Amino acid sequence: MILKQHIFLSVAIITLFLSIIIFFFYLTSLIYDINWPGFFWLITISLLLFFTFKFQLKCKNFDLFHPLVSSALFFIIPMVLIKGTYLVLGGHTSIDLMTNEKFIVNLTLFYFFLGWLALTIGFYSPFGQYLAYRIKLPKFFKKEHYLKLSSLVIIFIIGCLCIIILAQKKAFGAPLTDYIEDLTFVSTVRPFIQWVYMSLFLISFEKSRRNHKFKWKLLLTTFFIIAIIFSFLSGWRHQIFWIFLLIIAGSYYSQYPKIKWKRLIILFLISFIALSFSMLVITEYRLIRYQSFRYEPLSLYEIHQTLIVTINQIRQVHLFENIKLIFDRLFERLNSFDLLAITLAKAEELKAMEEAIGIKNNIFKEIILNVIPRTIWPDKPILSDFGLLFSWLYLGTPYLTWSGPSVIGDLYRNFGFLGVLFGMIILGIYLRFLYDSLIKIGKIEPLKALLYFFLYNSINWEGQYSSFITSGSRALIAFLVLVWFLYITRGLVYVYKKA
Repeated sequence: MILKQHIFLSVAIITLFLSIIIFFFYLTSLIYDINWPGFFWLITISLLLFFTFKFQLKCKNFDLFHPLVSSALFFIIPMVLIKGTYLVLGGHTSIDLMTNEKFIVNLTLFYFFLGWLALTIGFYSPFGQYLAYRIKLPKFFKKEHYLKLSSLVIIFIIGCLCIIILAQKKAFGAPLTDYIEDLTFVSTVRPFIQWVYMSLFLISFEKSRRNHKFKWKLLLTTFFIIAIIFSFLSGWRHQIFWIFLLIIAGSYYSQYPKIKWKRLIILFLISFIALSFSMLVITEYRLIRYQSFRYEPLSLYEIHQTLIVTINQIRQVHLFENIKLIFDRLFERLNSFDLLAITLAKAEELKAMEEAIGIKNNIFKEIILNVIPRTIWPDKPILSDFGLLFSWLYLGTPYLTWSGPSVIGDLYRNFGFLGVLFGMIILGIYLRFLYDSLIKIGKIEPLKALLYFFLYNSINWEGQYSSFITSGSRALIAFLVLVWFLYITRGLVYVYKKA
């Protein structure tokens, strides 16, 4: 296995340097107005993905939520290959680049390839694996255990109460910090809304492993209703899909490596239907909300009234027009390619403006300031508005929207070409350490699977590079307090085998 990894690492490094040389060669020659460089980079990225999947399929136990497999399925394939193919074949970006669009598209494809290859090199380098075997996990990870349902239900209720409290304070979702009165209190409570999602993951894990007697259909229906409610409270279109993904992942890891693929496929289909629903209803809801109330966050009553207006407006549209609208919005959602393109096109000329509004060198600021809680430093600079400021500066949009340059674009803004290369290698090493220590080494227990899933999903591939530290630390705090709560309520039960 180690030999195979070293061979793959050597091939990846050779491919990197050859691709850089070929890239600059192709930029100097366009034949008959055919975007040959674009086709070349699409093929190169596809080959890299092919070898990644082939290598993983040859491993003893294929894992659908393996870091490289999952990031390819949910980010690289839809955001890069599908959108990139559309643009190379003559489509246009949703953003006015105000420059040579074909050149920027090819440059964007190159940086996606560079970032993904660097991530792969970091992952298959020996450093992450070495750290995983050298750093010892706490004892409660190693012991076989199960969790009591009663404690998980209490954790779920506490998480729901945290969401309701933040919603009443108009601080749930993505509100402007100017409208939040007690920012210290909000920043203290906010990590614990993850208890809702953590408890769903653990309940799904335990139900699948131990075959509890409560009906799966009833549980799934309850989760779906909760997901819809929280989606409208937050305004996040992906919320329903995220809830289903939690259920799928919990059930998946409880049975791993023996997977019931039929049930898995059915759940993914349901998740896609839920995502389609959210793209139609919640997008329309957000449009009406901002037209009616502009930027001010809404109370629960205002959310309810806006929802009624949204449903009535959708019912007036023909079914086939709504279906077409769903697919249009799903394609518009594949905008990470466009956002990296606009970052590459404008990063140099907007450096002075970035410094003026306070988002220059944001990676260092976010990592350093993240370690200081707001309870200790109440006047700590606000960093959560980066997506809003980025949208205003790079997209010139007057609307309330949060966008990001992607992890690759964020590295490019801060450190340039070498920043992308070494930053993604570091991220790959981190992912290997995370995966090996929590999934690959030893038996998969519910708390190990939970921590891996939430730390991995703390990486915002479409947003900022530092998210794996900033969001990851908040997820880690919520997890550690959850373990402590399970311990004091005797919800964490160890299994002692007879000698």
